[in-house]
Amino acid sequence: MLRQRSAWGTCVANFCVNWSLYLLLTWLPFYLVHERHFSLSATAKIGGAAFLLKATCSVTSGWLSDAWIAAGASPTFVRKTCLCFSLIASSALFLISEGVSAPIPCVILLLLGSACFGLGSPHGPAILQTLAGPQLTGTWTGLVLFVANFAGIVAPIVTGFVVDRTGRFFWAFALAAAFAWVGAASYLLLVGPIKQVVWAGQKQPEAIT
Repeated sequence: MLRQRSAWGTCVANFCVNWSLYLLLTWLPFYLVHERHFSLSATAKIGGAAFLLKATCSVTSGWLSDAWIAAGASPTFVRKTCLCFSLIASSALFLISEGVSAPIPCVILLLLGSACFGLGSPHGPAILQTLAGPQLTGTWTGLVLFVANFAGIVAPIVTGFVVDRTGRFFWAFALAAAFAWVGAASYLLLVGPIKQVVWAGQKQPEAIT
């Protein structure tokens, strides 16, 4: 499995995706209270709305992508398009929201960024399961999750360091955007066609009709 370029590509991409996720999970409340001066109750509502939008768009994106593929589109094109759009659009919206001084436009952009972030959520696991196939789904997914969750260790620490040194969140969001773009590039360039890998001793899987 480690000889597969797509295995390394999915590891890098999921680490980059998790960077933004853990930034939101660990630092969004502090950001809203201390930099945007929202009350704790308003922060709870904004944070809840952000993750509700992310979840809703995840379900919607998964259903629409399956319908798109069923209509004849290539799984490679559909999965990679959804993921790359999600990463680029969400990171851009998060970064722009930090540069907006007015609180209401900032919250709107933040919520839109969360919605776009959710558009890519179903496609990472779908890619892993498709590439690995039944024979190595658990192993491949376990490896990717092992690497990706290091972002949960590193991202909060680095974000805190950047905010402490600069006094604001702009460069923390800029760094997260850079990781998001690296993740999009990994899906686009390192991950190969979204079809099951033929492992040693395994017959070529039949084409899906």
